[in-house]
Amino acid sequence: MSKKHISGILTQYIGRRDELIADLTIYIESPVGIGEHGDIGSVIRDKVIAIDTADSMIDTINKYFSSNKSTEDDTGN
Repeated sequence: MSKKHISGILTQYIGRRDELIADLTIYIESPVGIGEHGDIGSVIRDKVIAIDTADSMIDTINKYFSSNKSTEDDTGN
């Protein structure tokens, strides 16, 4: 896979995570819009799980496809 592919996938996950965090912030800080959701706890839980998934993907991409990977491998880190 090319570096452009990896970069594009990473950008997608970063954008999705940021969007989810923004949505979650609105749910938590602006209760006015929450009235249409009967099970707000479930909605918040789903958002947190989705954020965790995006963070995991970002970490994995950075771990295995970072431009500094060869340097990290050589130093034992």
